[in-house]
Amino acid sequence: MSDKVEQAVDRIAKALNLADLSETRWHRRLRDFQALDRVVIEVVPRYKTSGLSGDEWRQSVKVTGLFKGIEIFGFICGRDMETAFAMLPGKRIEWGDHGLADELIAQEKECCDQPSCLNGWTVQYEVNKLTADDGSWLDPADKYFTYYRQFCDEHKRRGDCSREDADENYKLVATR
Repeated sequence: MSDKVEQAVDRIAKALNLADLSETRWHRRLRDFQALDRVVIEVVPRYKTSGLSGDEWRQSVKVTGLFKGIEIFGFICGRDMETAFAMLPGKRIEWGDHGLADELIAQEKECCDQPSCLNGWTVQYEVNKLTADDGSWLDPADKYFTYYRQFCDEHKRRGDCSREDADENYKLVATR
C-alpha cells in the first residue's frame, strides 16, 4: 500500500475506534420482510387512432410491483396475460439487481413493519436481544447498535411465539 492509503486507513480506523456507536439507532427488519408485498397484473385498454390503418381498441398488460401502497417497479408487455406471467421472473431478477428503491426505504420509515400493512407506525420498540437465522440467541456482547422496530396500533402486540419478534423482547422507546 502507498503511504497515503495507509494514512487514510489509519485515520478511518482511529475515527471508528473513537466513535460511540452504541447510541446509534438502526431499523431492524422482520425476518419475513418483503420488498414487494403486492403484484398487480391487469389488462389496460386503449383506443388507437390512425389515418392509415384505421381506428380500433387495443390492449396491453401492465404489471406493477408495490410496497406498502407505492409502485416500486412495473412494465407493460404484449396483449395477453400469459406473456406477462412468462416475463415476470426475469423482470423481478432485473429489478432486484438495482437494490432497494429509495421510495421503498422512504415509505418503510413511515409505515408499520408488519408485512403488507399500510398504516403509519405509532410505536417504536427497541429490540433487546438478537437472534441468528436459526433462532438461537446471539451474544449480547456482539450488539454494537441499538436496533428498533415500529408498528401500528393494530400490530403493536407481537405475541410470544417468536423469539426476537416477541413482546417480551421489546422495550417501548417512542410513540406518535
